[in-house]
Amino acid sequence: MDDNVHGCQLRLRQPQLSLDFKFDTTKHVSAIVSFPGVLGCDVNPVLKVCYPFRDSSFNLDALYRQAGFRAIASMHPVRGDALVSLSGLFGSRRLNYGGLMKMNLGNEVPNFYSLGCSFNTEAFSCGIQCNSHAQVLMLLNHKLEPCSLFRDAVRRTNLGGDLYDLLARTTPSQTMVGAQAIHCLATGSSVVMVGCEYADPSTRFKLRVGSSGILSAVVKHKFFGSAWVALKSHFNLRNIRAAPRLGLSISIGEASSSSS
Repeated sequence: MDDNVHGCQLRLRQPQLSLDFKFDTTKHVSAIVSFPGVLGCDVNPVLKVCYPFRDSSFNLDALYRQAGFRAIASMHPVRGDALVSLSGLFGSRRLNYGGLMKMNLGNEVPNFYSLGCSFNTEAFSCGIQCNSHAQVLMLLNHKLEPCSLFRDAVRRTNLGGDLYDLLARTTPSQTMVGAQAIHCLATGSSVVMVGCEYADPSTRFKLRVGSSGILSAVVKHKFFGSAWVALKSHFNLRNIRAAPRLGLSISIGEASSSSS
């Protein structure tokens, strides 16, 4: 489910057919049809029709799970250009490293590449990434669990203990807290974001706030066994009078799983 939609979104999922319809606040309309498994279990053809038609495209997505390699070819008939994306993720369960390269064909948009690595444990995960935009991205996530190393520090006060017991419920629910920092080497500017996420079999909740003054919240709930309804709000804390950006998403037949 797309957390970045501002407007309305409808998603339908079937074993060999997927349909996404979006209408956002900029009056941009798009319909995405994909046929997973038609050309093989790891190849997914996708047709995207947009208004304005300039952004319409045909994509061919190939994922080789055993090798940790993914290739995407995207063609834009109206613009007369194409995009080839190659990515790979290697390593073990604890330590991963990989990269991404996007090559633009037929236009003047510069190519893009990034390299990064991450380290993961049962309760913690951290990573660092560098890209061709002279940016350094750093991530840190912590899963709140009864055996967490973070518990003792939080429970030093009664209020901290109450909050921890409220957030770190027993499974199958899961709560994570995290931080993200982006530093631009060219300008010397930095953006820091912190947030939390709660997930159980029928509900998802995400809350994020950044040093730029942007606060976003996403609430998803499962209805009738297979339908997910999501509401997203986007506020500018530095300009309270500005109208918030709101989004609505409905997904039918999608097996949404908790994610960090």
